Amino acid sequence: MSIAEPAMVTTPAPPSTQVPREALSGFFLGYPEFVVLRNHDVWGNFARKGDLDLLVADAAAAGRKLVEAAGAPLWRCRRSYVEGYFYPWGHIDFLQRLEWRGAIFLDAGKVLREAVREGEFARPRLAHEAMVSWFTSLLFGGFFKARYRDVILQAAATDGEELRSCLAWAFGNAWGERLWQWAREGRPEESARHVASLRRAVWRRSLSRDVAGTLVRYAQFWAREIKLRACPPAPMVAVMGPDGSGKSSVLRIAEEELGKTLHQLKLYHWYPRFFRFAQLQRGPVLDPHGRLPRGSFISVAKLLFMAMDWNLSYWLRLTHLRAKNTVIIFDRYYLDLVVDPMRYRFRGPKWLVKLIGKLILKPDVCILLDAPAEVLQARKQEVTAEESIRQREAYRQIVGNMKNGIIIDAARPLPEVVSAFNGVILQPWRS
Repeated sequence: MSIAEPAMVTTPAPPSTQVPREALSGFFLGYPEFVVLRNHDVWGNFARKGDLDLLVADAAAAGRKLVEAAGAPLWRCRRSYVEGYFYPWGHIDFLQRLEWRGAIFLDAGKVLREAVREGEFARPRLAHEAMVSWFTSLLFGGFFKARYRDVILQAAATDGEELRSCLAWAFGNAWGERLWQWAREGRPEESARHVASLRRAVWRRSLSRDVAGTLVRYAQFWAREIKLRACPPAPMVAVMGPDGSGKSSVLRIAEEELGKTLHQLKLYHWYPRFFRFAQLQRGPVLDPHGRLPRGSFISVAKLLFMAMDWNLSYWLRLTHLRAKNTVIIFDRYYLDLVVDPMRYRFRGPKWLVKLIGKLILKPDVCILLDAPAEVLQARKQEVTAEESIRQREAYRQIVGNMKNGIIIDAARPLPEVVSAFNGVILQPWRS
């Protein structure tokens, strides 16, 4: 039996990961109303694959200017307090307000007005820098970031009156004075023991200044977080292919290379598991058809459990990861069960497999690593030649008919296949 050789989908080459310094310099000159927060060595920070936080007067306008200068990002993440733009060469956040869940802890207008220009970029005055460094991690993450301890101590020593005033403005006189004393005494990390109280204090102060505005921002925060989970910005990708198509090798190298570019990356095998007892014991599958299929009743029961486990894990874990800009990649996916039920020892009705498939969350793109059967057999003989032909035909038929299906020629040398794979991943998604 032989099948026709349809043309492979042409995949784009991976975009450059080199920082477009000239384009960014044009953006910085064309939109000068910004202050660099924390990491002030902008070009060195990009070289280290660090994030760049810019306080701006208008986040939407700044984003438009950035896209005009540097092109479309891989994706953008819009939260109520920040707009993030993710590129292969780096990640830029535009902050219009300095808040925690609607509660303002530092006046952004004052930070912009009193910024200090040292060299190419403007930076906050020292007291304001200390406030951002200290309380961004404390309020959002619940921890004290030790790398900013020296900034806080320096601000207490050289810009103490402003720091003391900002602390009182943000947290009230009682907590403001206590925080000031800790900073002056060289122990700001003491604040990590009082995160809950400090969060309540910053909320009370924000409400006392602007009840309506604080409540509106709070509602906007949750509305945006819900929307991010309903439609996450970071893509979810499924990688499939017959035995011998090179999935493991491609993903191993791609994970290393993409990890240098993407904000965060997480790989799963077949499907995400919510229940601990359902976790896979990892290891090579040397004889995928070696075990007898389960009985019909057990097959159906395991399929229903898997569907429940899959969706619980997605909605309770993966949506959070994707909303936090983590790219999810699956080595195999539910469609593998459709193509090769014997691998999963399934002996139930095919109509149920198709029905359950409608309940499984669909990836943004399904990538098929495809190669002729003789190439598959030369790499692996874990299934018969006839089975390699059958699997290849089934995968090509399914993925070829999908709107988000992409077929990559996996018969080429491994570096070329990895480059084609990375080219698919590193393309603008939801922007």
